[in-house]
Amino acid sequence: MQAGEWGLLLRLLYLIGLSVAVAGGGGVFMLHIVGVGNASVIESEQSLDEAIFHLINFLEQNGFKVAEYRFFKNLTGKMAIDYLNTIFDDFDNLEYDIDGIVWKQNVIDMKDMKNERPKTNIALKPAKVYKETILENIEWQVRNGTLTPVAILKPVDLQGATISKASLCNVACLEDMGIEIGHKVLICRCGMIIPKIVKDIDTGKYAKGYEF
Repeated sequence: MQAGEWGLLLRLLYLIGLSVAVAGGGGVFMLHIVGVGNASVIESEQSLDEAIFHLINFLEQNGFKVAEYRFFKNLTGKMAIDYLNTIFDDFDNLEYDIDGIVWKQNVIDMKDMKNERPKTNIALKPAKVYKETILENIEWQVRNGTLTPVAILKPVDLQGATISKASLCNVACLEDMGIEIGHKVLICRCGMIIPKIVKDIDTGKYAKGYEF
């Protein structure tokens, strides 16, 4: 590809909200995408130049590594949830971490992609995964004049990470759940990133917004 063509490609990717990392002279394109549509009917519905299907093929043909994707025809809510669960049931064996799946219509709509919440994209995330562990200690951090309690936990594996600490936000959080050292607690990873104690199992009390 010529320099001008690469520039057009990068601009296109930027406009439709995708990210590209280029290192060592080679391109790496990581995208988990599920398209709504069917390759056999694309040409009858729209120009190939306007289809996500065409964009993915173009990237693959030019040496980019494209993450797993799949196209569906006549997608239903049950199909979407079943596919999401299938992916996350095998989460520990994925080549890279993801926190959900983006469903996209098989069309590149530039006007819609400029919206804060594009109507042609829907993100689905799995239900939170919870694990029990023991609160072994509480440490205190001071940042910008704010005193924050930090839970020191008995290490536990949760969604591909070993969790040994969790923020308790503030003193009110300790008081609301009645948390004490030695208690058994229930934790999750908010956004599959931030460890959080959502329940003190010994007292039976939950963090606000996590009652279930």
